[in-house]
Amino acid sequence: MIRLLRAMLAVLAIVPGAVGCAGEPDESRSTVRTSPSMQSNSPKSVLPGEESLLVRTDFTDDAAWRATLEAVNRSYEPDGLDVMYGLTVVDEPALTAVTVEGLEKLLTPQSYYIYIVDERAIRDPEHPILVVDHSGGGEPGPTLPTFRILPREVCLVEVNLTQANMDFEDFAGAVDSDGVFRGFGD
Repeated sequence: MIRLLRAMLAVLAIVPGAVGCAGEPDESRSTVRTSPSMQSNSPKSVLPGEESLLVRTDFTDDAAWRATLEAVNRSYEPDGLDVMYGLTVVDEPALTAVTVEGLEKLLTPQSYYIYIVDERAIRDPEHPILVVDHSGGGEPGPTLPTFRILPREVCLVEVNLTQANMDFEDFAGAVDSDGVFRGFGD
């Protein structure tokens, strides 16, 4: 049932103009794009708005970063479907060690969900990505709702949040004792 639900939601997620986060440009898949505003290498640049972001804030291990991106990409290929999605990858060294509060200052009011590949995501073998709700459901500052997610579950969460099929709290309330969402189980 879960597998069928994921496949159905994946089909709904095919949106013209959406981008993937493939590590290397490939004409058969969508490719990484970075915000033109971030190309100035200034941490004071504004992050792209009106979309969800996958933001790298730890630059200590390129192999772990690539492994995390590959796992996120695989999450968008349920049962052989190649689904495009609305995450914009921000791989910008000027954001090294930036906190949630620091990123919040760079976000436009129209930014939605932020998926942060931080030190824990890079160092932990499961690469649990920090998800931050900036959709207006939380108050500004350190109280923004967060939880961690395994890269293999990003498609399920991102599609459901984007399509408003489920709320942030549905996923945040289903985390394991260590605060990581590993799926709802079969």
